Amino acid sequence: MKRILLIEDDEALRKTLTIALEAEGFSVVSTADGRQGLELG
Repeated sequence: MKRILLIEDDEALRKTLTIALEAEGFSVVSTADGRQGLELG
């Protein structure tokens, strides 16, 4: 399974993208800002 790091500050868009990507078989880790993204990535 491919893993995607999703960084998006708009919560509604972040949730929508996460659902869509998971439906396509991706594992999604999401965060609202780049700093947290760097820590997670």
